[in-house]
Amino acid sequence: MTTMKKIAFLSIVLCCLASCVSTQDLVTFQVDMSIPIQRGLFDPSSGDTLVVRGTFNGWTGNVHTLAGLDQPGIYSATYEIKGSIGVAVQFKFVIVSQRLGEIWEWRPDPENPDHGNRILVLNGAPMTMPVTTFDLGTSA
Repeated sequence: MTTMKKIAFLSIVLCCLASCVSTQDLVTFQVDMSIPIQRGLFDPSSGDTLVVRGTFNGWTGNVHTLAGLDQPGIYSATYEIKGSIGVAVQFKFVIVSQRLGEIWEWRPDPENPDHGNRILVLNGAPMTMPVTTFDLGTSA
């Protein structure tokens, strides 16, 4: 094998390995729940909880809960999200209401044709998502 072929081969192998690098990013999710609270759709004092679900947890479960912060209406939590660097993780916030059942966000990212899910891209470093508003859609 010539030197140039060896270099080309090694370059391809390194690129493949780099794209498969596993990561465990600490991601801080944040959402403003003021509107659902005002509309009576989210009442933590009645046992309602707020969770984040997505491709990282199979869109199920109530493990990834968010807690209220000192700022009124702002809920936040930090979780380790596993995946590969560069992978897009889709997610939505979900109200788990004692009275109303589950209330999923409608289309928080209308530019995303895949159900309007929110997206974050794993980069191998801790990240804090910006505070966003819980999307009730236009009918709520």
